[in-house]
Amino acid sequence: FLCHQSRQRDAHDMLWAAAFESAGIPMFALPPMPPTVRGGDTLSEVRIEWGVSDRGTPRLGVPAREGNGLVAIPECEKVTPLLRTFMGACFGSLVAARVPPERGPIKQIRARQVGDDLFVTVRTQRFAPKLGDWALLLAKHLPAVRGVVAQFPPEEDPKGFGIQRLYGHDGLDAEIAGCAIRLGVDEQLPRDLVGYANLLGDVSTLLDVQKGDAVVDLGSNIGARVVALSRAAGWALAIENDEIAQRRATETVLANRASVEFIVDSWPEA
Repeated sequence: FLCHQSRQRDAHDMLWAAAFESAGIPMFALPPMPPTVRGGDTLSEVRIEWGVSDRGTPRLGVPAREGNGLVAIPECEKVTPLLRTFMGACFGSLVAARVPPERGPIKQIRARQVGDDLFVTVRTQRFAPKLGDWALLLAKHLPAVRGVVAQFPPEEDPKGFGIQRLYGHDGLDAEIAGCAIRLGVDEQLPRDLVGYANLLGDVSTLLDVQKGDAVVDLGSNIGARVVALSRAAGWALAIENDEIAQRRATETVLANRASVEFIVDSWPEA
């Protein structure tokens, strides 16, 4: 592990040196980064598939390392106890709703836990009424589920919005490290939300950000990090090349009344 971590630092320094050279800026010594921030004991997100095992029996789990089947992981100690309960309830409700495991509508199921609440998103192959039946059964057996949303490919989207609410809310309002965010279907956050919250809380200290410093956040995602940086510096610039992510980041910045400006462009161009 230590050797791997050292190699990562070497690669990091080489990439920075190449970037400075290509921009015509003399390279200077980068200060060493502090140790990795603390994380949580378990992951607060699980991503699973609905399919069959190598023996052809229905399974809810992850792809096997060998073969084409799925391996069930209901007792996985890496995720929270609530997510383990979710996997059991999800399997039972899929069977009860008769959602086909082979050549069916579901590509992937993602469940994220914030506090005692769960928000579930489903990537689908196509629209299927059985998905609505399944979502209702899941929520009935697991009250922690606050919302279930299906995400359709453009050619199969029945309403032209890209998503359809199957149950409850179409997003989950949460607060991470003092930053109000709305979890939906399109953001990509670390699966360890406790570690991510600790990172957001410590990022200004780790980077030694002072009032009046010029802060640029490359790849602002949904804006939680740039909010934390702007609070320390007084103002920050966010660069994001994805328009959907930039819209979500703008919502986060407005909700937190942070002083942030955006550039929607590729990072080198911006």
